[in-house]
Amino acid sequence: MTEGNKFRAVTQADADAHWKENVNLVSWLLFIWFVVTWVVAVFADKLNSIAVFGFPVGYTFGSMWSLIIYVAMIFYYADRMDKIDEKYGMKE
Repeated sequence: MTEGNKFRAVTQADADAHWKENVNLVSWLLFIWFVVTWVVAVFADKLNSIAVFGFPVGYTFGSMWSLIIYVAMIFYYADRMDKIDEKYGMKE
């Protein structure tokens, strides 16, 4: 027993709107990546003067929190793209 074809033809308007949402999502994620990677690194000396639980904030953010944020961004992107794909009839 097989399911019917769940896919529909995608119009050019849907494809353009899908692409616009995709570019918007990627742009925001790249902005977050830039801040986490470069802005924190530029201010690392100043951040290291602050200690939380005995650890300098600049070092802790660079060594641990940035990696957690990167992984969270990957999962967020995958989840959000699934929703965007479904919204425009492109869900796999």
